[in-house]
Amino acid sequence: MQESSLILEKIREDSEKEVERIIGEAKKKSEEIIKKSEKDGKKRYEELIIQGKKNAELEKQRIIANARLQAKKLILETKESIIEKTFSLAEKKLRDIVSSDEYESILRKLIEEAISSIPDKQLQILCDERDRELLRKIIKEFPGVELSEENISTIGGIIVKSKDGRIQVDNTFETRIERMRNDLRVKVARILFGGKE
Repeated sequence: MQESSLILEKIREDSEKEVERIIGEAKKKSEEIIKKSEKDGKKRYEELIIQGKKNAELEKQRIIANARLQAKKLILETKESIIEKTFSLAEKKLRDIVSSDEYESILRKLIEEAISSIPDKQLQILCDERDRELLRKIIKEFPGVELSEENISTIGGIIVKSKDGRIQVDNTFETRIERMRNDLRVKVARILFGGKE
């Protein structure tokens, strides 16, 4: 659990740094759009003075409002882009972990965590075909736990379920990182919009 939490924390920290960098760029672009639009609005305003100050002011306000809408759209698109980049980065790091020496201890901790939340003592583990041999070795440490014949497709991690299938704990990397998605969305929204989603 400890190493898994440290890895997820590292991913979260890296993600937040990337978020801050991209947000800075998005805010700068938004300000440039608004400044340019205000400048264009002013120029158009002066050209329209002959036709009447009232019409010129309305046109200026329309241009500025349109620029603000464009800036808001850019920020929303940037937010989605940040989230997708963050999770792509996290997935890449998780793929690297699967081929590292620490993966065995991570699997062991994921099993321990799942077992502690299932009251049944006869359990099955579902895994990716790639991890089958490694898990055969690990599950010897856990009485009552056997490897299911069923395979799952996953970056890494396991699913543990009771033999009757009524209780299941999904400790695949994909599911665990998906649990972080809502937290990250809230953080990005807070940074971009001051707390509004």
